[in-house]
Amino acid sequence: MVKEYDVKIYIKNITLQKIQDIIKNGKIKHLLNKQYNQTVFYSRENGIFIEESENENENETKNKNDNKKTVLYYLEPTNNEIYEECDYKYSQLNKNINIYNLIIDFTEEIKINVVSQFPIEYIMHKIKIREYKLHEKSMLTLIVSGFLQENSDFIVTDFYFRCIKNMFTLENIFFQKELNEFLTILN
Repeated sequence: MVKEYDVKIYIKNITLQKIQDIIKNGKIKHLLNKQYNQTVFYSRENGIFIEESENENENETKNKNDNKKTVLYYLEPTNNEIYEECDYKYSQLNKNINIYNLIIDFTEEIKINVVSQFPIEYIMHKIKIREYKLHEKSMLTLIVSGFLQENSDFIVTDFYFRCIKNMFTLENIFFQKELNEFLTILN
């Protein structure tokens, strides 16, 4: 069983289309840290199962089956859903002050490795996840999920920032610095 306590931060003022355009234009390509595939199985009787498999770097050419790690786990429901909305003031080089509406999600996720029978009836959804970091030891990671179209265009379906829970407060100067750097790139 794996418990995840990371905080998810959603920004209501930034659209999916804006993130998709930034990725398409290569504006954050240098920040790409990791990407992997995720398949979500929704079962009415058994809940949600998630299969994750690491994906090779897009720039590398190697056999797709080499060293690919796949993990299947059950996402246990919790009643500890905690959300908080707040405004975050951001100014770029003391110019205009922008106010971003943040939704901070403190919900605990419990992932249980599956070693038993998989559900027979389910709905399957395939997702490609990309993680972007400013540097190796960043406390803040931009998570972008979506899918590839037949013409290889990446269509964004969700994005949020993930922050290590025990390091997160809006008053933390390191958190503010990293969020401001990301907002500069996303503007």
